Amino acid sequence: MTTPDNEHTVSRVTAPLFDGDGLVTRRVQVPRAEVAWVRYVLEGNEGLANLHVERGGVLTLVAPECLAAELDAVLRDLAREIDLTPR
Repeated sequence: MTTPDNEHTVSRVTAPLFDGDGLVTRRVQVPRAEVAWVRYVLEGNEGLANLHVERGGVLTLVAPECLAAELDAVLRDLAREIDLTPR
């Protein structure tokens, strides 16, 4: 069966997160409406962490081990502003 040119089929691919020596992972949950704010804050701290978003506001942050303390400090600051809970 062929699909018309104006229709596109998209499939989901699940890939493992980068996790290993030299990296730390933090998983938190925020209200869905706050995901963009967390992304904005992380982008303001360029190179701090990679953000992976799952449904329901579950976030996985992956950072170099040398930046773990800085990432934790940013997460603590965010938790003072929004409902952020560790997972």
